[in-house]
Formats: sequence, C-alpha cells, structure tokens
Amino acid sequence: MAKMFGIDTDKLYEQGFDSMNRYRERNPDNPREVLQTAGGKLSNLRHGVSSSLLRDEILKLINPGSYDMKQAPPSMNFEELKMSEEGPNPLAKGLASLLAYAGAGANEIGPDFFSKETMEDLTANLLGLMKTDVYDSAEDKAAMLNDILENDTGGINTYLQSLAPDKKYQEDARLFSPMRQDLMREQSLKEMRRREQKTFEERNLGLGDMDG
Repeated sequence: MAKMFGIDTDKLYEQGFDSMNRYRERNPDNPREVLQTAGGKLSNLRHGVSSSLLRDEILKLINPGSYDMKQAPPSMNFEELKMSEEGPNPLAKGLASLLAYAGAGANEIGPDFFSKETMEDLTANLLGLMKTDVYDSAEDKAAMLNDILENDTGGINTYLQSLAPDKKYQEDARLFSPMRQDLMREQSLKEMRRREQKTFEERNLGLGDMDG
C-alpha cells in the first residue's frame, strides 16, 4: 500500500479511476468502441480527480478545522448535505495544492518526463487542483471536470486538449467477460501503483520516506 504523508494514495487512485466510468462515451461510428483510458478525456478526469482528492486529504492534515462538518438542517431539503463550519484557510489550501501537485507529478518522473503524454497528465493534475471544490466527492469532482473539459475555452483546457492522443477510442472492455473486465481494471491500477512505488524508492530526491 503506497502512502504519502500517511495518506493511502492507492485508495485515492482507485476513486479517481472509478469516477471516470460514467463518461466512457461510445464511438458514434463503431458502437463497440469507447473513449480510451490511456489519454484524452478519461485520463484527464482520472488524473484531475485523483490530484484533487490528494489535496483534500493533505488539507485535512494541515488545516483540520476546514473539515469540521455538520449536518444541514432539514429545512434545507437536502438529505445528506454537509457544510464546513470554518472553511479551508486559503494559505493552507494553496500549500495543500502545491504538495498534491508535487506528489502527483513525482509519479511521472522518468525517461519520458518531457513526453507529450506526461505533459497531458501534469496539466490534468493542475486543472483538477484549480477547478474542483474542496471536499467534494470523487463523482462531483468528475462531473465538474467533465463540464470544463467539454466547454471551457480557457488557456489550460485549450492546451490540455491539444495534448490529446490521435487515437480517441478503444474497444469497450465492458463487452468482455466480467473476469476480463476485472483483470484489465486491476492491471491499470497496478501500473499506477508501480510507477508511484518506483518514484518513492528510486527518485525521492533525498527526502527519505514520507510515510509519516
């Protein structure tokens, strides 16, 4: 189990991976294909959500009061709405974002660091940190990022779209047997964990173990 500052990052990556599933758009010219996961929108959602979740967990550590939650009164007509008593300190949020970006970016360190694919991942991380709300669920973060990826005309998203891979679609894994679906998901997560573990073991920049 990989950790950063005592945070179970494997769990965050799994949430980021699963949050993109509802956005697997089908190829209009070939219904057996959906958006690929190695790059493009699904990859951007996965990276953006995971980085945002990591920021939230770091923020809990350095600004615990920002996560003091209370149930909203019934008169607000929401069943499970929660709100922060204090709200995050802007400086703490900025520091948490910086640490999350550095932590997520460290996973990309390697021979291909300056590749187009890595630049896409780093930009998606940045978009997630800048555009998602603190302490939203993974699903809410994904919904917010999906709208931005589809409609935003700002510089960051425009640059991110320019990094998309030429091949937009891949065969729909959900058409495979359940066993093969589970295997493919586990292989994807395993590769993410392998890259992270390699970073901490071989490229920790002399900082030592950050397990907390």
